[in-house]
Amino acid sequence: MSIGNRNKKTVRKLREKLKRLGISFGQICTDNWEAFISVFEEDNHKIGKITLLILEKITGI
Repeated sequence: MSIGNRNKKTVRKLREKLKRLGISFGQICTDNWEAFISVFEEDNHKIGKITLLILEKITGI
């Protein structure tokens, strides 16, 4: 799934959309892109490709 590029504006839109849809996240995992780090800094944010690879394998994404 893609909603745009990985700049802060797009990542903020993603975070706002998740909130609007009532999707809460006790934890969010992203790769090491500056936009993700700054936008999700107040959340329980795990950074790193290994975490994403494990999740992708488990979910089949």
